[in-house]
Amino acid sequence: MTDAPLTAQVLTNRAIESANNGELGDARTLLAEALTRDPSYRLAWLWYAHVADSDGERKFCLQQAKALKDDPSLAADLQRLIKVEAERPNALRELVDPEPPPHLGPITAGKRPGFDWWWILGVVAAVAFAAVALWYFAPEERQTGEPVYVAFVSGFTDEPGDISTEMERVAQLSWDTINARGGINGHPVQMLVYDDDDDPAKAEEIAKQIVAEDKVLAVIGHGSSAACAAAGPIYQAAEILVISSVCTIDSITRNNDWFFRSTYDNHYQGMGIAAYLDDILDAQDVLLLVSDDIDSINLADNIEKFSDGVNLTRLPIADTTGRGLLGVVDEIKRITDRDTILVFATQDDIAEQLVIAMRNRGITNQVLGGDNLGSQAFLNRFSDMPQEQLSPGYYSDGIIAAAPMVVDSLSGNALQALRIYRARFGTDPDWQAATTYDATYAIRDAMARSGITGLPENRIEERHAIRDAIDAMDTPATASNGVLGQILFDKDGTMPRYPVFGIASGGTYVSAPVQLHPYAPVSATSLQADLASGKSFVVDNVVLQRQQIVFTGINFNEVSDLDLGNPSFYADFFIWFTYAGDESATNIVFQNAVNPSLALGDPIRESATPDGLTYRLYRVTGRFKAPLEFQDFPFDVQDLVVVFQNKTMPSSELVYAIDQSLLQTPQEVRLASGIDVTASINQIPNWLATSVDFYQETIGSSSFMGDPTANSARGVHFSLMASDITIERDIKPFLIKNLLPLALLVLVTYVSLYFPHSRTGARVSFGITGILTGAVMLNNVTNSLPDVGYTVAIEWLFYAFILLSACCIIIGLVGDYLWDQRNLVTLRRLDLFSHVFFITFVVSVVMVYVARFDLVAG
Repeated sequence: MTDAPLTAQVLTNRAIESANNGELGDARTLLAEALTRDPSYRLAWLWYAHVADSDGERKFCLQQAKALKDDPSLAADLQRLIKVEAERPNALRELVDPEPPPHLGPITAGKRPGFDWWWILGVVAAVAFAAVALWYFAPEERQTGEPVYVAFVSGFTDEPGDISTEMERVAQLSWDTINARGGINGHPVQMLVYDDDDDPAKAEEIAKQIVAEDKVLAVIGHGSSAACAAAGPIYQAAEILVISSVCTIDSITRNNDWFFRSTYDNHYQGMGIAAYLDDILDAQDVLLLVSDDIDSINLADNIEKFSDGVNLTRLPIADTTGRGLLGVVDEIKRITDRDTILVFATQDDIAEQLVIAMRNRGITNQVLGGDNLGSQAFLNRFSDMPQEQLSPGYYSDGIIAAAPMVVDSLSGNALQALRIYRARFGTDPDWQAATTYDATYAIRDAMARSGITGLPENRIEERHAIRDAIDAMDTPATASNGVLGQILFDKDGTMPRYPVFGIASGGTYVSAPVQLHPYAPVSATSLQADLASGKSFVVDNVVLQRQQIVFTGINFNEVSDLDLGNPSFYADFFIWFTYAGDESATNIVFQNAVNPSLALGDPIRESATPDGLTYRLYRVTGRFKAPLEFQDFPFDVQDLVVVFQNKTMPSSELVYAIDQSLLQTPQEVRLASGIDVTASINQIPNWLATSVDFYQETIGSSSFMGDPTANSARGVHFSLMASDITIERDIKPFLIKNLLPLALLVLVTYVSLYFPHSRTGARVSFGITGILTGAVMLNNVTNSLPDVGYTVAIEWLFYAFILLSACCIIIGLVGDYLWDQRNLVTLRRLDLFSHVFFITFVVSVVMVYVARFDLVAG
């Protein structure tokens, strides 16, 4: 049997067969060859027009067919292409008469097919997925209003650890956070920064400049008491609210109803120092050193005012240069003995010089100072001294200083703010930064409560509304939540807080083992008993009480056996306590222990220090509850926490503080086992331990559980200490095991889009197989999770694939309909759209997961 000659008819028939199989490129090649053999074969021209690659080629072929036979049926098709320029196909080469094509399909005007609706649909799909991704990551609130302005004023220096720089950083960080959440009532807040060099004359100039610019609604500043005293009357006259986070002179707020402060004043500070001397240190003789500035003089006056129970001598210091400094040191040595406590009411630079000179002269008396000595910046002043570099704390060890906070006893909002600042700037902020946070929060809430508009014509009215909102923060019910506690102001515009006392050790401050705390009676009948026992005492008609600070820490030996179904884990750890006072410090309960009776047992080591501190070490093993969250599964990060509190003593009497040695321990040491430093604490398969952190909180209730002797005005609150091990899933093995099969399934499903439309059954069956396989894989992947009432991250990924498979089924069915109608032009466009849509969908989903879970960095 011999093959039929390749005539135009034969080639055209083969082309029709290829076109019916969806192989349009082969069909055009065969038709071009048929027309090369017989250019007068009209049916080949008509079929070429049917499968042409562009409207220009289609018009050319129709014109050639019309020229061979003037067929009125072609007029309508040519009329649709009237605006299209005819294009001759690049290749026309190579005839039984085939049947005419049933339909030429819709012909649309346009130069190239790429401009047609399938491209538009592809772009719409991409935009839709991008919009969904943007919506997913967008902040909950939007900034829609005009910006409002606040000013920040302080004296900046170029020195490392500059306090004003820290204050400016936290203020800006606060406003950035507020703006990221939508601003104040939709208005972004912009902070204008001014430098007054802590100079009173320049502070006046800056205040006048701010008034003249007439932009700000409030001011945070200034950075020194002298600057505040100079600038305050100018703001008062212009009726602009000011909140200072560092100025402590009593008169600044008492004589100015537009000036407030987010720290204590010298009245509270002086009362606290005097009470600490008399009731905690049991001082007999005190030498009060006072430098010649308004802040120090005001503080010294308050200390002297409240020091009824001690023999106090006041020594003014006017000259600390050269012979003047030596003369002061000689005078100190002359009028004191070894038991005299030296109280510094001075600026930090003068205190530095005096401490160095005294230590060099062998004067080792106890030093107690105000908040000018209470910052890390003060202790850092000694760091360049040779003796200090050889032995950190050589000059400063043992100094007791008052301050609004000490880092090791921070909890709640303060601890969170500390971590944010540390992560952003790599250092811990001083107390001035914490009080600046509170100043910012007070202004934020006052603005929000005032309903600001940011309009210039409303500025005067809104300044008054903000000032009134601040003034109304005078009770716990109207107070705002700050970093160092509730933000409320007394009748003098001062936060009624008492100083916290730190003891310098190794170049940093740690909480003193005994603190002062406003009296919180356990019952209505307890005050007289507490006063009689010396547990509480009265200073200027204010009842204060002793608060025991217990230093504690945990060193993990092992964490293992993580149970996801009944969320809990096994832990083995050392726990220790260092404290002054009785054994109540170790009377604890582990709040999240599976066994409520889990106890410390007997100490495995204990000792006592010469200064009256007791140290006890215990080893504890047991299971602990873990409130696991799986919304981000398998990209989840979990916290395994061991929590304990005192059984009987409220936080007004006892507070647990983090041992300073733990705060200085790097993470790699914390993650090493306490019984084998070469081993990791983590013994949980398929999980990685990334950090161990410690924090202190205060918890409790406002109820006394029906106790008829309890004080109904107050609740019982307890100090809580927590050790938190952060673990994250070892994601790479998980992804390879569970998501690689899904990726291969996506690829196979995509390949099915290239199947000929004559095989619709195969196309649809691939989509159905994808849905069923995806559902089975999803069940296997989430089988290890407990029964949770929410959708986890991995489920959304499989749901997206199931949706994509359903779309492929729909595309296959639509393609089958177009194939039956032999609408090959639309069919070709549907294929192009499906390819673009599939890739866009997959890429969009992957990008959302990469961005949401930071998979590139991880």
